[in-house]
Amino acid sequence: MTLGPSRTEPRPDRAGRRQSPIDIDPAGAQYVPSLPGIAFAFGPSALTLGTVRPATHAPGCDRDDEENIAARPSHGSATAVVTDAHRNLVYELDEVHWHAPAEHTVAGHRFPLEAHLKYHRTGEPSDAMVVAVLVEPGPAHPVLDQVIAAFPEPGEAQRHVPLFDLAALLPASRGSYRYSGSLTTCEYGEGVWWVVLAEPVTAAEAQIGAFAKRIGPNARPVQPPHERAVYTDLPPKG
Repeated sequence: MTLGPSRTEPRPDRAGRRQSPIDIDPAGAQYVPSLPGIAFAFGPSALTLGTVRPATHAPGCDRDDEENIAARPSHGSATAVVTDAHRNLVYELDEVHWHAPAEHTVAGHRFPLEAHLKYHRTGEPSDAMVVAVLVEPGPAHPVLDQVIAAFPEPGEAQRHVPLFDLAALLPASRGSYRYSGSLTTCEYGEGVWWVVLAEPVTAAEAQIGAFAKRIGPNARPVQPPHERAVYTDLPPKG
């Protein structure tokens, strides 16, 4: 039983048995109090935003809805330290991107927006961890307007945000659901450790609408769970 990050060679196989996203069933998640802890650290950072095009040239990649905005932070500005079996594994944040609507569902419910913070383990670029943050309608999000204002125009290579609070992307509670999956865009390589934060953040309808208009719909359909287990550090209710 793998409860934390492990070195698994990704493979491009959209028909694999560990594909993402999936439906998270909180009632069926296995509670493991000893799940590896994750300590997020964010320093001052700029953001570089660019448009990511679908990789339709790759074998088996026939989707045309993968265009996205990737926001890349300053090098070394954000890390996540995972305490796994008495080791401290350091992951570096490579980029943040969004999916409208959300890709993961929770008990069948689909949120209108989902942020992905994509990390790689220091010294092991193919060891990927993606932290998913679900977004629900409510009070305005404190930093999304900075991203929206910096969306590159069609044909524009990049735009920059000189100072951005990466920590504001995460909810106050860091309880999570974890499972072994894949990238959700071409080439769908497996061997990705997913951390889906249980507590959503809120964003105003106008903010969600701006993302939906610029990048949506770009969510990959939910994939079969097959034999995979979903683990959680959230104690059972009641």
